[in-house]
Amino acid sequence: MKSYSQLVHDFKRFGFTPAKLPLRFQKGNAPVVLANSVPKSGTHLLESLLVAHPRLYRKLIPTLHMGNLPGRPGGLEGVLGKTSPGVVLVTHLRHQPDWEALVRERNLKHLLMVRDPRDVAISGIHYICKNKHHHLHRVFSALPDSRSRLVLFIEGSEAQNVPSLSDRFSNYLPWLNTPCLMVRFEDLVGPAGGGEPQMQIDTVSAIFRHLGYPLTESEIGQLAASAFSTASPTYRKGKVQQWREHFDDELTACFRDRAGHLLEALGYPD
Repeated sequence: MKSYSQLVHDFKRFGFTPAKLPLRFQKGNAPVVLANSVPKSGTHLLESLLVAHPRLYRKLIPTLHMGNLPGRPGGLEGVLGKTSPGVVLVTHLRHQPDWEALVRERNLKHLLMVRDPRDVAISGIHYICKNKHHHLHRVFSALPDSRSRLVLFIEGSEAQNVPSLSDRFSNYLPWLNTPCLMVRFEDLVGPAGGGEPQMQIDTVSAIFRHLGYPLTESEIGQLAASAFSTASPTYRKGKVQQWREHFDDELTACFRDRAGHLLEALGYPD
């Protein structure tokens, strides 16, 4: 059962507040926002920021991904056909040429959330082991410790149907060659998550400029302060560089060998 704070969080994010309910009946030229992310990269951090804006709210559907989109009439195109201006679609949308064409055709404002791949690995193994309904729960839970789980998450296993860390990101990297704005978790999380205050301010400003909502300095500060929330159903720690507490020399070498190229591609230091 959800806590009171989580219920309040849901009412706000889906726009069921007195201030935002009128938006559902207004027609305008506001963009549809595609809040896309590599899984375990801070999806709800980005969402919390977006829905804190007085003109934006999340569409009342689950996060869209490869597993549930085929079951929706018309797929992504069908969802977009029933999405009003000013609505945020939260997704884990791997790149596909037909989806890129659709994003361009509909003039969606696309944000791609990424995170240091080493921290994605840390968050990923905790999420899988905690979630008994995850299709890889038994595979990872059967391993003796976090270190062995990290090795499997980084290297992957074709026999066990576990994608490598490199493969998890490679499905999203082609979006960076399209008119999307890449948002790094570390740049957005701010001091509450161990990030830099000015970097957070600059990132919030860049996001809303990209969406066509220029903000005053005061508005940027207010939205930045509202972004970090522990009410998310998948929240764990929300901190930067957690990997340093878990990676020894062997794990670091394993990562560099199998997925080190991702750091350069995403602009992270080695």
